[in-house]
Amino acid sequence: MPGYRTLPESVSGIVADLTREAAMLETEGEHAQAGLIYERALCTAAADADSMPAYLCGRLALHYRRLGHHAEEVALLERYQASLRTERERIRFDARLSKAKALMERASRAEECGALSSIRAFGKARKLRGKDRLT
Repeated sequence: MPGYRTLPESVSGIVADLTREAAMLETEGEHAQAGLIYERALCTAAADADSMPAYLCGRLALHYRRLGHHAEEVALLERYQASLRTERERIRFDARLSKAKALMERASRAEECGALSSIRAFGKARKLRGKDRLT
């Protein structure tokens, strides 16, 4: 994936294998299946440890963002931030969480304004038809 590092080969285990499989599916365009495998990897990781793997959370959050699932992205990032042990780690993560929340708010405002945009489109179509009558 452009802009994202691959998981180092030195990292091993079931979670790493699932993460690599999901990343491969993503590059092949199988986004829905990749998301399911990322989520399964995260559940497996959560069962094994009390902290969430940063790499996996980052990939799943990016996956949610690309699909426009902003609420899921925010929920995941909030869970990840809560799992961080030090205040310094949480502060470093604030910017990403803030951006995800802004995208979620923007998307919800766009959904609320859907009726307004359809009215504008209708108005443009009427204007075009009126110009046709004049010629």
